[in-house]
Amino acid sequence: MEIRLLQDSVELEGYINVTERKSKIMKDSKGKNFVEVIKQGTFKRALERNKNVLMLLDHDTNKQIGKVGDNVELKEDSIGLHYRANISDAATVQLAKDNNLVGCSFGFNNPVDSKKKIGVLEQRDIKNLDLFEVSILSNKKNPAYSGCSVEVRNLEDSNKNIELEIRELEDYLSDNEKVDMSSVYNADLFILKHKNI
Repeated sequence: MEIRLLQDSVELEGYINVTERKSKIMKDSKGKNFVEVIKQGTFKRALERNKNVLMLLDHDTNKQIGKVGDNVELKEDSIGLHYRANISDAATVQLAKDNNLVGCSFGFNNPVDSKKKIGVLEQRDIKNLDLFEVSILSNKKNPAYSGCSVEVRNLEDSNKNIELEIRELEDYLSDNEKVDMSSVYNADLFILKHKNI
């Protein structure tokens, strides 16, 4: 996720999900471990059916920060579900300034999947879904998908750069902590460590 800080807003750009990539190990409602893969073309079809996808903060429907066609662009490309957003919500802008935006996620229902065994794990390949929201995640959430890098760019003060490092989810969760998967599948995991350059 690339973050550009402006005076009263923040521009965000990156990938909600990289298709054809396995999720972290998750548990279904019966406690069974599985991984999932969103297949290429799945988001393209979902966006053709719903052109009014909302952007939320932390999957909270009371914290709508954008909407496709207003301040959010979504499209599936050869990598995955790409987004670009200009957010003026004061709470989200402050989270960006405090380096507390850590990743992306998405909410969907009616998945069409196929299942196969990969060793002791079940892999679910999602081939179709109804996408109703994408979320920007604060440091209160633990995304289920790994991600790439995060850049913070302050256009008002271009001399101040922050380098952020990626860490794996398992390194930071105790045995009692679980990834929040309440029928929402997360993307782009970022545990951040700040360094002065």
